[in-house]
Amino acid sequence: MSNLLTLSYWFSRTAPKLTGTQFNIIVGVVVGLIILGVVFKIIMVVNKLVPLRKMWRRLGNLFITMGMLVGLSLFFTQTATPLLGARWWFLLWLLVALVWAGYITYYGIWQMPKILKADQEHKEFAKYLPKKS
Repeated sequence: MSNLLTLSYWFSRTAPKLTGTQFNIIVGVVVGLIILGVVFKIIMVVNKLVPLRKMWRRLGNLFITMGMLVGLSLFFTQTATPLLGARWWFLLWLLVALVWAGYITYYGIWQMPKILKADQEHKEFAKYLPKKS
């Protein structure tokens, strides 16, 4: 566990193959991310509100993309490919996922309520307008 805090552990050009429990955990994370992404895509199709659909689509894209990228990194690690199999790729994917999730959170907390409120106000206003025949 103390190896996790050293720079030489994360930035070596090649990483040893993952075995046993480590490998099973990473494969489980990859499969879990892809399954969550597909579930969010299904929720997006079922949902009718456009701002919510946009949020579910973004979440689905995040989880599917990160699942595939971590799986690709795992493949290169297992095949002992120099540079592409390095451990720092996992840190890079984690950083990218956190920034991406931050943008989704910003949309969900600050932008989406404004869009929903404006949509509700427009519907309230539109009911007094004459209908086209």
